[in-house]
Amino acid sequence: MNAIIILIFLAGIVNFAMNRAMVESPDPLMQQAVQRFQRFLGPYSTYILEFLFLITALAWGSRSGTALFFYGGYTAMNAFSLYL
Repeated sequence: MNAIIILIFLAGIVNFAMNRAMVESPDPLMQQAVQRFQRFLGPYSTYILEFLFLITALAWGSRSGTALFFYGGYTAMNAFSLYL
């Protein structure tokens, strides 16, 4: 179980880095989406949401190995959206 938690934590670091890259992107479409999201939930809402996902995955990962699979899928979707 310790290896699962370490891998989820490392994926969380990658997710935070990708989140920051998306928030600070000069792309007008990305800025429009981020500004809408932040207008409703606050200036650090994307980071707070990312943190809640990480905490949930870590809590779930301490009981089940499937958390790594789902959080890995979430990380892959974030990477794909950053690529686009």
